[in-house]
Amino acid sequence: MKGNKVINVADPTSVTYHEGTQIVVIGASRPILSLISNKMITLWPKFSLVDKITKINVFRLKPLQKITLRARVVGDSGQVFDSHAHFITTKHGHVDVCSQPSFGGSYRGLSAMGLLWSMKPSPGQKKGIRLMKSDVTKPYKVVLDCFDGHTDPQESSSLQPLSSNTFEKGYMANGVKRIPVREGRIRGTLFLPLGDGPFSDVQFRFLLIITFWVDHLCVILRVVIQKILLFFSLLLCYFNRSAKINFIHGAPQTFVSKPQPHLSMLQGDLERTKEYKMWFYQWFEPFSLMQKLLENLIYVKYSLNLFAKEIGLSGIIGRLLDFFGRQLLIIFQIALVFPLFFNVIFTGVIDLFGAAGGLVEFKASLLASHGFATLALAYLGYEDQPLCPSSINLDYFVEAASWLISHPKVIPHGIGMHAICYGSWIALLMASYQIAPIKAIVAISPLVIAYLLPFQLKGRVSDMIPLDKSRVVSSEKGSILRFAQPTDIDYMNSTTVSKYSAITPVENINCPVLLVSGTDDLNNPTDFTVEFIIDRLKENGKEHLCTNLRYPQAGYLIEPPYSPLCDFSFSKFAKEWGADPYLAWGGETVAHARAQEDCWPKILHFLRKHL
Repeated sequence: MKGNKVINVADPTSVTYHEGTQIVVIGASRPILSLISNKMITLWPKFSLVDKITKINVFRLKPLQKITLRARVVGDSGQVFDSHAHFITTKHGHVDVCSQPSFGGSYRGLSAMGLLWSMKPSPGQKKGIRLMKSDVTKPYKVVLDCFDGHTDPQESSSLQPLSSNTFEKGYMANGVKRIPVREGRIRGTLFLPLGDGPFSDVQFRFLLIITFWVDHLCVILRVVIQKILLFFSLLLCYFNRSAKINFIHGAPQTFVSKPQPHLSMLQGDLERTKEYKMWFYQWFEPFSLMQKLLENLIYVKYSLNLFAKEIGLSGIIGRLLDFFGRQLLIIFQIALVFPLFFNVIFTGVIDLFGAAGGLVEFKASLLASHGFATLALAYLGYEDQPLCPSSINLDYFVEAASWLISHPKVIPHGIGMHAICYGSWIALLMASYQIAPIKAIVAISPLVIAYLLPFQLKGRVSDMIPLDKSRVVSSEKGSILRFAQPTDIDYMNSTTVSKYSAITPVENINCPVLLVSGTDDLNNPTDFTVEFIIDRLKENGKEHLCTNLRYPQAGYLIEPPYSPLCDFSFSKFAKEWGADPYLAWGGETVAHARAQEDCWPKILHFLRKHL
């Protein structure tokens, strides 16, 4: 088929169009053929999570034609955001946003999702609005229009697009469950990843009981094998007096001193995986039974191998013994890990937002979409919770952590905390006072000082170091609180710090902490906070617990990838702090977008590693 172009419609982004070339489509339906025959924008996939890339391609244009792509989205409250970018088609009349740069518009250069992170409020919108998902069950619908020439669609409402298409970006993956939580004082929403299967909780516990008895049988089997091998060794000595009886002490000695057998499932030996992190064994940290059973099984396998050598068996018989021993291990690994794939065991995370109040779910639902059982926890101004309490009661968060850990679908060995600003202060307090089994903390734009409200723990209220309202700075976009927050080093020295419970004793933290912040944060003095946390941990020999992600020119509101920058917004608390109704958050658009794209996979990796 010379001169023809073959297209696999399973992935429309693989299409390249050549003017004058006959297009042959394999497996295409009539609607797909009609699409290809017209000017067209292809979007792949049509739905994806907000932190994933949507491939945008435009076909059937003139060679080296100038075009403008406009993206437009309507938020849950009716607010409209848009962006546009200028492109020049290839000699084949094709634009691939993932591989071709923008020459102007809302952003410049190469960025697959530049049309999303560069979005700004459309003309006529209220001042200080933020594109923030309130209903995570419904994805954003992004309308993409293609215009001829390099234009600004905002300047002319009469422009007619050459082509249009729509794709969706959401926070909840298919199968994620959203469960409202009203347990005692706890107010929030639990998001559970896809994972329910044929095994119930009772069946899973029954499997553990069976494993326990299998372990006992393995111990008995070890003893029986030793007795049998002793008998055969004595027979060998009787018929061949030159034979050495070395198995009885040889098998245990070999097991202890030499590397364990190479298993393809383990990609090495047991000696090199002392933490038992092969496959999904890191999930079994609280179950020492797994370790015992594995050791007993390997002992049995080694005993069989040594016996084969002792009596002179080699070749195919020895390989068969080795093969069956290896399969025995694999069977038990599958038997123990299999229920986790299809049932209820997930690592637990509590997601906390700042002092704005209400219940915010978009980060929690996205974390659940990546495999974490995540509780979006409200603590201010939601339902029966006061917006301005006299203090932050840490007992409430301890109760929430205990509830999450005791949930039948959550691994009970500890939880992670994912928090921003005021929420990160609470997370650091919980770890510092060791009042909850926290195994890892992600603290975005963190705080360490009680400056808005004191905290309360077991009936005792902390001190406060309030804002210095005289140092609030007014700017074109809003008030800057960064310089008004307390950072006086006199409060922090080692002789007086114990007298000021307003300052978080981060030196007591014993779990890994990931700090995420931007140098252009106009709300929090994160330069001071980050240095304070690192120095305190270092003074106590715990610097290895802290990972610091500090991003140049990134602002305060560091969110999931491709989220538009919100550098200022309305605040209902601002007047109480001696500020304007709007607060400045900071951030340079491009640098902030890069920070969000870089830190999110590192956050996910950090939580997976330590939970």
